[in-house]
Amino acid sequence: MAILFTDSFQYTTLLTKYDTTGSYQAVASASPRFTGDRYLNFTDGAGYVTKILGGAQPQTIMLQFGLYWTYANAQNCLCAFYANGGQKFNLRINSAYQLQLYRWTTHVQTSTLTIPSAAWNQIELKAYIHGSAGTLLVKCNGVTIFNLTSQNLNYDGGNLYADQFALSGPSMSGGQNTFRISDVIVMDTTGSYCNDLLGARRVQPCLPTGAGYYSQWSPSAGSNWQNVEEVPPTDDTDYNSTSDVDEIDTFEVPDVANTNATIDAVVLQLYGKSTDAGFSRVKGICRSNSVDGLSDTEVVLTNSYKYGQSPIYLDPNTSAPFTVSGFNAAEFGYKRTA
Repeated sequence: MAILFTDSFQYTTLLTKYDTTGSYQAVASASPRFTGDRYLNFTDGAGYVTKILGGAQPQTIMLQFGLYWTYANAQNCLCAFYANGGQKFNLRINSAYQLQLYRWTTHVQTSTLTIPSAAWNQIELKAYIHGSAGTLLVKCNGVTIFNLTSQNLNYDGGNLYADQFALSGPSMSGGQNTFRISDVIVMDTTGSYCNDLLGARRVQPCLPTGAGYYSQWSPSAGSNWQNVEEVPPTDDTDYNSTSDVDEIDTFEVPDVANTNATIDAVVLQLYGKSTDAGFSRVKGICRSNSVDGLSDTEVVLTNSYKYGQSPIYLDPNTSAPFTVSGFNAAEFGYKRTA
């Protein structure tokens, strides 16, 4: 599997993508980390979002994201991990700009190195969840902050995996905080690609810009690509639908402008619902030089709108990771599989 979840925050209603939220705001950045991108802006008052990772239950889990902040108090949680609702461990930032490892409310260790404030940072975390042999690697801008072994990273004493994570913001009020998170990537160690920390990365959104080779689903209005290029999605206002398994839509998408970019994966972000009596299933698809390739990850649609992600790691035309030119020439879309 490898990639479990990504987020570029190209939407406005967090509950369509996350499971619970506190005080939050997803906004377009006035001084963005990357041009034209958005971030999750936590407002004062203990903001948070939580995400259940579906059927994924990795014992080794990785999380990386961009972080911009200006102040934290001694109890400012940054991220936490859970299994079946029971917390495993959490990371915090204190007022001395140091990272702290906690098991629930029990302090375990404080870093000697600090996290720069008033600047964008790349945070990377890799944790092996165990009651006594747990390990934790945390990096900031490529510099190791924690490299801990023989740890208890299983606070609740339950299952030795994580199936949920939380991102948190400031717990102070009065407008004293700036706390922004961008470019979220969650991974496990399975598979051959994206199975270890990636370093500084951008989660670049690529909304459809035109029709591709396939337009087999039925548009409610206009053309297929124009029904799926809005931010946020317009739900029942305009959409594409099909009752037939194996039907496909593909679309043109914007080019990657950086010719030196490394493309780790293309994650098809699928948003929809099932109108059948049972569940419907879809997969992301890439069409490259007349060759089609499906994602290995199937998204199950229920009777209410939801997001699902379907990564593709290899260019179907070359059976190798995407190059910039290969990506720019390809089309992407979805296929109903059940």
